[in-house]
Amino acid sequence: MLGNHETMIFTEDVRYVSAKEQLIARLHGVSYTDLFDIRHSLLGRWLVGRPGLMKVNEVLLAHGGVAPGSSPRSVDAVNDSMWTFMSEDLFYRWADSTLALVTDSAMAEQVADQYMSVIVMDSATVARRTGLLFDETGILWFRGYVESDALTTELDGVLAEFGAEVHVVAHTPVRSIQSR
Repeated sequence: MLGNHETMIFTEDVRYVSAKEQLIARLHGVSYTDLFDIRHSLLGRWLVGRPGLMKVNEVLLAHGGVAPGSSPRSVDAVNDSMWTFMSEDLFYRWADSTLALVTDSAMAEQVADQYMSVIVMDSATVARRTGLLFDETGILWFRGYVESDALTTELDGVLAEFGAEVHVVAHTPVRSIQSR
C-alpha cells in the first residue's frame, strides 16, 4: 500500500530517509528521489500505482486511516482520486516550490497559487487533491484512531459506510499491535 513516506519521496521530501538508503542512490550515481521518480523510474511508476486504501473481505486497510467525514467515501473513489492527482503536473512539480514540505490544506493552497499560471485548476479542486495526500486527516497521515479512544462512534460510521468490520492502520508507531 502507498504511505506518506512514498508520497514524500515523490515530492523530494527526504526528511525521514536514512543515510544508508541515500548511500544506495549515491552508489548508483543518482539522487535518492530519482530512484522513485514517478515519470522516469520503473520503481517510481510501480509505487505510484499502489492503492492508498484497500478492502479485503470485511477488513479496511489504510496507511493512516479513513478519517470521519473525510472525502472521497469509497475505496475506488479514494484510489482514483489519489492516482489522478499523482498523474497531474501539480503533483509532479510539487517539489519545485520552497513550500513543498506541506502538511495542511492551507499551505497547499499557497503552493498551488504559484502554479496557477501554468496549471489550470480552481482552488477548491486543488484543496481536495492536496488534502487527500498531505492533510493530517488524509488517509496517509490520519492518526486519530491510534491516538485516541474517543472516536468509537465515528469509526463505527466509517466501518458501516465501507461495509467493513475492522479498520487496520499502520502509520503511527506503537510498542505492539493493538486492537481497539
